[in-house]
Amino acid sequence: MGATDPLQAAGQDYMVSQAVRFDPKYGQNVVTETWKSFEGAHVPSQSSYFDYHAEEIAGEFTTSFRYTVSGTGAYSYKVHGAIQTAPLITNPMFSSTTLGATRSGAYPLTANDLNKIKSAEANPSMWEGLSKGGTDISDGLKLYAELILQGVTMYEEPTVMLSITVEEDTPADLTSLAKICTVTNAPAVPEGTTWLLTGADSEAQFSSDGTTYWLNSYHFKASGKSGWNTKLYDAGSWSAGGL
Repeated sequence: MGATDPLQAAGQDYMVSQAVRFDPKYGQNVVTETWKSFEGAHVPSQSSYFDYHAEEIAGEFTTSFRYTVSGTGAYSYKVHGAIQTAPLITNPMFSSTTLGATRSGAYPLTANDLNKIKSAEANPSMWEGLSKGGTDISDGLKLYAELILQGVTMYEEPTVMLSITVEEDTPADLTSLAKICTVTNAPAVPEGTTWLLTGADSEAQFSSDGTTYWLNSYHFKASGKSGWNTKLYDAGSWSAGGL
């Protein structure tokens, strides 16, 4: 005859597992606990808990639940920042809300300006005249022409890639791919920057009690200071726990 578990003999609840993971859905650390008892389902001492599940098999009760605790963690975040070469015309100072940017730059180019730029690209002798300005030449077009004459056709722009990994009950929903999303607790970026959901991965996981959950990773790319063009990209809705 095997020895009796002293906690079973005493009729006490006892914790069999505890895990802590930062969850951007809540902006806090989320604790997952599993308890066992031979007296009945465990009643959490926390005042606020969720995802409560209890089952009884052969007189043994297994209870699991989650709750939030103060504090943040970086373990579910991966951030990569760098610079990349981009065409001069995409510089945020030339952006315009009338052409789909989130906000206009200091030297916004109009649709008329873009037509003049297209003509000048086909006939480079026009750049000299555009650089001198005039009544039908905007400040943005004048500056753009000046830079072209200086040989500046590209510039270095910052780029930030962000990956967030969380545990969820279902695989990642991909309906917001290539859409502009709001990311809770994203790293600090310049004002006007928006986030584009560029990818998502799902990996099935199995807990000790046989429950299936998913380790989902969401990948975002930050725009420049003008935001992702709203004429090209629709608004999405992203949050951990579902898109």
